[in-house]
Amino acid sequence: MTRAGDSLYLTISGAVVGPYDVCPGAATFWAAVAERRVSIRHCADCGRYSHPRQDACENCFSARLDWRTVSGEGSIYSFSTVYRAPRERPTPYCVGLIRLVEGVYLFGGIEPVERAAIGAPVTPLFITTDTQTLLNFHVADGWR
Repeated sequence: MTRAGDSLYLTISGAVVGPYDVCPGAATFWAAVAERRVSIRHCADCGRYSHPRQDACENCFSARLDWRTVSGEGSIYSFSTVYRAPRERPTPYCVGLIRLVEGVYLFGGIEPVERAAIGAPVTPLFITTDTQTLLNFHVADGWR
């Protein structure tokens, strides 16, 4: 991803697509991913985590939110295996919704495909290309 002003441009197979408007919270999240960290909003009043970024806590409505680096560990809540992909992307690949131990949900790729299952434990897997770093998830060794 590259940034120009308040817009984000995503590079896919060498082609630049976008722009995607970036709210301040999204920029902070992706900056942490670029540093190979998972960072989530945290309420200073009730201690609850929230994602995607919000201006107030969804639990107590406090505006006292900060960013906390978390482990990125969790489990697969839902997933889909793709066998026919657009463009030249190799298949199969797996994407899914991950429930982090902090209780928030993140979407990302899941590897290896053959071990993806509901409830499978995962850890963060940072994929760095020439232009960006993405957050995917790795199914724990020994699962299935």
